[in-house]
This record gives sequence, C-alpha cells and structure tokens, in this order.
Amino acid sequence: LCNDVLNRNDSQLILEELGKNNMFLIPLDDENKWYRYHHLFSDLLKQRLQLRDKEAVIELHNKACNWFEQHKMFDFAIGHALAIQNHEKSIQLIGEVVEEMWKNGQHAAILKYGNVLPEEQIMKSADFCLYYAWILIAAGKVQKAEPFLVSAENITEELINNKNSSRETVQYNKKLLGKISVAFAYLNSHVEHSQKIFDYCKTAMENLSEGDSLWYSWAWFSYGVAYFSSGDLFRSLDAFQKAF
Repeated sequence: LCNDVLNRNDSQLILEELGKNNMFLIPLDDENKWYRYHHLFSDLLKQRLQLRDKEAVIELHNKACNWFEQHKMFDFAIGHALAIQNHEKSIQLIGEVVEEMWKNGQHAAILKYGNVLPEEQIMKSADFCLYYAWILIAAGKVQKAEPFLVSAENITEELINNKNSSRETVQYNKKLLGKISVAFAYLNSHVEHSQKIFDYCKTAMENLSEGDSLWYSWAWFSYGVAYFSSGDLFRSLDAFQKAF
C-alpha cells in the first residue's frame, strides 16, 4: 500500500526502521505487514499535509482507494472515496458489497452510507437502493424508503428491456427485480395495501426461484400477510408454512 501510494519500492525497510526507533509506529500483526501511527501523531501528520498540499491529499486518497479496491478490501476503499467526497466511486464500491453487508447484519453501516451520500447519487444504484430502502422500512420510515425502491425498479426494468443488454445483465436484473418486488411487498405490508402485496409477490415469484431461498421465503411471508389482511386465514396459514 505504501509503495503504491508513494510510488516507491522501499516502504518495508522504512517501516521496520521506524518501528525499531520507536517513531510512534505500532505494529498490528506478527508479520510486519500492517502498522498504524499513534493516533495523536497521525492526526498531526494529516493536519500538516492538509495545510501544505490539499491537492496531494486528494491524489493520495484516490491511490489508496484504488489499491484497496484491487485487493478486495472494500470497507477501506469506500472510506477513502468518501473522504474526498467522490460519491460516484463510493456508490460503485458500495454496490459491490451491500448485499453481503445486509445479509451479515451490517445495517448501521448501510444507513451511515445512505445518510452521507446525496440522494440523487443513491438513486443511480439499484442494488444500494434496494437494501437501503429495506432497512428504512424496517425502521418504520416507509415514505422515505419508497422513492428508492421506485428508482431501483425503473433501473432494472430499463436494463431488462434494453435490446443492447447482455444475457447476463438481463438475468441479473430479473433476479434483482424479483428482490425489489419482495421489498415493495414488505413495504406495503406496513400500510395494509393487500392487493399491491399480491401484485408484487406475483412479480417476485416470476423472477425468483426456490434457489433464492431467503427472498423466496420473504415473498411467501408477504403473501401470508396479504391473505391475513384480506381475511383468508387458511391461505394465510398455508403461505406462512411455505415461507417457514
């Protein structure tokens, strides 16, 4: 990382020398690969760099962002992109990992990204719109969530219907549309629009399979809510059992 950011090839030697001489450098592993500066010294160096050369700061963040992206360390890459307010790069990187973050329960981090990124930038990423909206719905912020799902739906349908889209792009976006439809059903279950739930569940089932077990079960759960809301308890029970 140091070599790449600073365009040199002797960083390992310098880091080891700094460590031996107690120059506020703290090792983070037993292999002499990762280090950090003492927090106060780090803050001082960053402040001095900012005063000396603001343009260099932007270039360094960009280089670090690219290095972390190449090494699949997306949390760090996103942090560097956000530090220089490169929102387009930030949303592209977040889109790479947002589904895994959602599955792993990193909802607070997704909300944080949603709060710092401009809404118009978020609207360009169907993937991020989906998971951000889901978390907003779970928090009871249904009205705030809906425009993001609408944007995600529009993007996916446009790509599905675009004659220039590759087969892989169409397949990916059909599955994504199925997930978005589940999220719409989830949203409408909070406002008791049972007919809309049926419509969205139908779209979800058309674009998902039992192999997508997490989303498929959510679709059946939403069916259960819709049947329950309409007073059809037998179908509701059947749908809930299928979801289970």
